[in-house]
Amino acid sequence: MHLAFLTAVALTASACLWVDPVGAAGGREADTGCSQSIDADSVTVECAEPAPKPTPRPNGVTGPPQPCRWVAATAADGWDPEGYGDLTPSGYVFGTTPDRGVVRTFPDGRTEQVFARECPDGVGGFTWVDTSITAQDVIDDAADRARRAVPAPTLDLSPSPEAGGIVNLGLWLALAGQDPVTVRAEAGSLWAEATVTLASTSWDMGNGDVVICDGPGVAIVDTDTLEPGPCGYTYRESSPDDAPYTMTVTATWNVSYRSAAGSGAVGGVDRSLSVDYDVDEIQTVGVSN
Repeated sequence: MHLAFLTAVALTASACLWVDPVGAAGGREADTGCSQSIDADSVTVECAEPAPKPTPRPNGVTGPPQPCRWVAATAADGWDPEGYGDLTPSGYVFGTTPDRGVVRTFPDGRTEQVFARECPDGVGGFTWVDTSITAQDVIDDAADRARRAVPAPTLDLSPSPEAGGIVNLGLWLALAGQDPVTVRAEAGSLWAEATVTLASTSWDMGNGDVVICDGPGVAIVDTDTLEPGPCGYTYRESSPDDAPYTMTVTATWNVSYRSAAGSGAVGGVDRSLSVDYDVDEIQTVGVSN
């Protein structure tokens, strides 16, 4: 599920979002197509066009979490949401939760709550979040993005497919550039970080044999050896003339997460790659003394 966000307008005077007294006093308004004016203790909000519907936008980031956090914004004392009615042509109505959170309800019954981003240097903006979004939704969203970030397999074979193999010469099977990937998703105070880690590789050698290795396998460390690597294989027969073996490697990644609701695992994802691999046989002739 892709999480939907819409930047909010912070109301001022007696109808303000009470998060930062300094910031609230100056008023905060995003590019929403709406304008506001203050007359004594009343606030008028006018929108030139219907407020845009929330649209999905990428919100995942790699690396450690940011030092900011989302907190539910609350209405200042004296704000009467019923006095404002339908503030925009789109027909949503402002209201409050029992703990003074600011919400808006649309004619279709969908409700959104406004959150403020608290950072060490002050408030970092506001956003509306659909109240139907759950912690599991955020976990699933982060996991889905992490799966999509898994790279395609990059071969690190010896001998390489370009060079081809030789009967009775050991192969070293490995993948390169398969580092873990971490993605973060947020929806208000809900957050989740999903990490994909390469668990194993399965090598179909094209002749009916399959080799399964932990992680990405082992790249060659001794170019003079004839023996296969710890993750390796030795062909005992050459490939048919003009018909190389089709070698297929499948990388299996595990997905784990940590979130505001706990941590765990959410299944995995596979990535596969196939290449032609020609295997020849070298004939030797002995000469007596």
